[in-house]
Amino acid sequence: MEKYPEIEKLKKIYLTHHITIKQLMPINKAGFVFVEMAIRSRTWKLYVDDEYKDFNINKPLVSLFLALFSLEVYRDSTDYLEWCRQNSLSASETKWLPYYKGLESTYSEIKNILGEIDSCISPLDYQLRTGVIDALIECEI
Repeated sequence: MEKYPEIEKLKKIYLTHHITIKQLMPINKAGFVFVEMAIRSRTWKLYVDDEYKDFNINKPLVSLFLALFSLEVYRDSTDYLEWCRQNSLSASETKWLPYYKGLESTYSEIKNILGEIDSCISPLDYQLRTGVIDALIECEI
């Protein structure tokens, strides 16, 4: 299997910080899962976009990628409306607003621990399902 530096970087983040991610429940929106991300003794609950149904507790690097990517979407959104658009959510469904407002704290806390939030793989590679994604899905820890 070809070595991808992106996967090696994800693996280093995962192992260095003792990260675990588990699915809490699916939500009533195709492609979204509710997860708990733990770094050492700290935990956060995140909605993770899993459009391709890749989330799998037996594939921790895939789960880490999806969680970090969701945090990057938050970081790159200029406001709540854009974040909703990026996640294909209706901004008029106000149930998302408290979650969005809490993401600032979640993002900051995770960034303080990791040093940076970087999913390591480009959104385009993920959407196009390039070789790095195939390798990530096959990767064992």
